[in-house]
Amino acid sequence: MKKSVSFFLMIFATIFIAFSLFLSSRSTKWTHQSFFKAVSPWSKLNSGWIIDGETSSIQDGKLSIKRVFSQNDCLKELFFITHNQNVFMTIDDGSETRTLYSSGYSGKQLIGSESGNAIHVVKIPECRVPRFVITIQFKKNFTSKNEQFNRWYYQMFRGTIPTIYIGNEDTCISSCILKSLYQVIPIVLQLISAGIILIFYFVNHRNMKSRRCLHIFWFTMITTICLLCESHIGFLFSKNTFSLYLLSTLFIAIRPSAFMFLLQEKKLLSKDERIYKLLNLIILANIFITCALSFCTFIPFTFVRIYLLAFNFILDCYGIILIFSDSFSIKATLDVLDVLILINMAGFTIDMVRQIFFGDSTDLFFFTRIGILFIYIFYIFNAIQDFFNKELVKARSETLKNATERDMLTGCLNFYNMEKQEIKNDFVMFLFNITNIDNIFSENGQNEKNNALRSFAQILKIEFLKDPIYKLYSAKFGVIGSNRSNEICEKQIQDIVMNVEGYNKLSMNSKIKIAYTYGRFDAATDTNLDGLYSRLLVDLHKKSVGI
Repeated sequence: MKKSVSFFLMIFATIFIAFSLFLSSRSTKWTHQSFFKAVSPWSKLNSGWIIDGETSSIQDGKLSIKRVFSQNDCLKELFFITHNQNVFMTIDDGSETRTLYSSGYSGKQLIGSESGNAIHVVKIPECRVPRFVITIQFKKNFTSKNEQFNRWYYQMFRGTIPTIYIGNEDTCISSCILKSLYQVIPIVLQLISAGIILIFYFVNHRNMKSRRCLHIFWFTMITTICLLCESHIGFLFSKNTFSLYLLSTLFIAIRPSAFMFLLQEKKLLSKDERIYKLLNLIILANIFITCALSFCTFIPFTFVRIYLLAFNFILDCYGIILIFSDSFSIKATLDVLDVLILINMAGFTIDMVRQIFFGDSTDLFFFTRIGILFIYIFYIFNAIQDFFNKELVKARSETLKNATERDMLTGCLNFYNMEKQEIKNDFVMFLFNITNIDNIFSENGQNEKNNALRSFAQILKIEFLKDPIYKLYSAKFGVIGSNRSNEICEKQIQDIVMNVEGYNKLSMNSKIKIAYTYGRFDAATDTNLDGLYSRLLVDLHKKSVGI
């Protein structure tokens, strides 16, 4: 019953998230320009800007800057990234002031109260006058009907003036990609690392570690998608900035599930099942809260992110306490996974502090990306080590199995395996004995004796390709095969005798002499396999001593 409820809750959460993202993508208010032309580098436009005191107002959440441009700047493009800010640009050539660009002031607002990160690429038009002024106004997205709340909100979350770049028409996208490499490379490495981990675990464990594989796959998809959405490169895949903002916020909401996975790896949450269930409920509730509040355009979405960041911070503190208490109470030291979990938590905490206390950030997960990458690198080495350990155990098991089932010198099955042979009414048994094995040992030593046994075993393996060959006690060998005519049996024995003669011609010291016999199982006289074996053994003994 509990599993069914959890399943339906997950389905409902997925549908809710998809519906929220669909509505966010249909909202046209939070959109930025699409750009796909780029070759040469851009340059920072640091100097020449002055704050326009007439149109700037901290109480209204507005910041305005202006700069004088020349005709040489015509047809170039201005490039900048804003966070939760509307943009309004005008150009004044002395005769008139006209609108050059605006973002966030028009369009449908079905969902979302803030834009998140937005990239702006604005072409400077051609002007006939030698000099003209461009004014850029940045205004906070959110505006409440309550003036007192607006003043408090704008005071607490002041907007910032972004870094502005200028370049030719074909510069912006390549420069943006190059500038975003430090964001993209860790994400790509995460995907590669996760792929390697999953391959190793699926090959090694299959069903045994399927839950771990599912966790890693789930965590990888969440982190990769959401970190891409928060990175500058993510804007190449969607024109709607709030969709990306919502996805990255959902990553913050779902992040504790990865946190619990890491703690479960350390077996720290298994001590209290109630805490684990409570955290699962809170995570699910946070997902619903995030999606539900995205519909509330009268509440700043920044508050949702602050709440989620604070919850993650509290959870990280709890995790740090668990790690230190467990490590120092048992072994008084931290292992590699402990250190990496702490690095990951520290990276996320630093990013949270940057976001809350140092103003709006257009690169929220800078240190988080690095921390997550360290976790993946650890799991790569862990998966590889696990793989080779498993192969080593498999090799050792195979060696032990061979030691119990086979003769280590000749590779033939041992006498114990012959006793386990299933009895059939139509089989034939061959017995062979190297009659002069003691002489070989006394005259030439153990090495020549071993060489004689190995060589004769190889002759038998060549002749009886499909039949099991058994190394019995001393220098005796046995073969059990399907029933065959006397002519075939005699021919096989003659072939063996010829091969032994050929071996003796090549051997300088250990010339082999053999005795042999064979017989068919007779249910009337041989009650079981031992009956036939005993009967043939007596005959072999007579031939060995020349009776």
